[in-house]
Amino acid sequence: VSIDPTTGATAMFSIPRNYARAPLPEGIGIWECNCFPQLLNDLYWVGGNHPDAFPGPGIPQVNAIKAAMTELLGIEIHYYMLVTLDGFVGIVDALGGVEMTIPITIIDEEYPHEDGVTIEYMEIPAGTQVLDGHEALAYARMRRNANDYARMNRQRCVLEAVLEQSSPAELALKYTQIIGAVQDALDTDVPTSRLDDFVDLLEVIDTESILTMRVLPDPYFLEADAFGQNVYNAELIREHAQLILSSPETAAQQLGLSSLDATCE
Repeated sequence: VSIDPTTGATAMFSIPRNYARAPLPEGIGIWECNCFPQLLNDLYWVGGNHPDAFPGPGIPQVNAIKAAMTELLGIEIHYYMLVTLDGFVGIVDALGGVEMTIPITIIDEEYPHEDGVTIEYMEIPAGTQVLDGHEALAYARMRRNANDYARMNRQRCVLEAVLEQSSPAELALKYTQIIGAVQDALDTDVPTSRLDDFVDLLEVIDTESILTMRVLPDPYFLEADAFGQNVYNAELIREHAQLILSSPETAAQQLGLSSLDATCE
């Protein structure tokens, strides 16, 4: 997510987990291709196994992810937040749940519970309803009977709903519950001194105008490599990301982008 703190202009970028050969900056990593040749969702783990290959101010795993996203999007990644599955559930529950309009019923007959052990039947019926933390996480995670790209869209809609239904006053009112939920379940390098600034951003961000860019097979997919992994057009991704940041209205027209709010109606 990129936010202009002056105007409130906000863009959200969704990168698929099956992105292969994600570019890396010169001098980062251990591969001659200046890329991460495996699936992107392995990069955090690999960063921890090769700490010397990912230097920087943070832990190697975070340095690796920041480096890849910076190179791919052409955007300096200032901060990160990593939320565990349990933490996500706790945050949504601390907020009193999240109201969403589910367009179609989705079902996973073998949904892996956030406890990492239990397998359960999970169904999120169509219609407007308040989801608790477990249900909201399931809606964002389920990909049985769907695909990664449909799941990416649902993830964005859950985040949009949480953002839209949060306000500085509500956050202050539920501060104790939220802190209790996140203290053991969230890792971030946002300095404590900057937290008030992030809360203040809620007053300037217009959820109806958040532009969203998803890296999808059309138009970014190039080919499958020798291992059958998806290779995407990094140059085109970077070009579109830069257009969104420099001229949101032009980007919306030229790229046919919809706002987050419109996408999730």
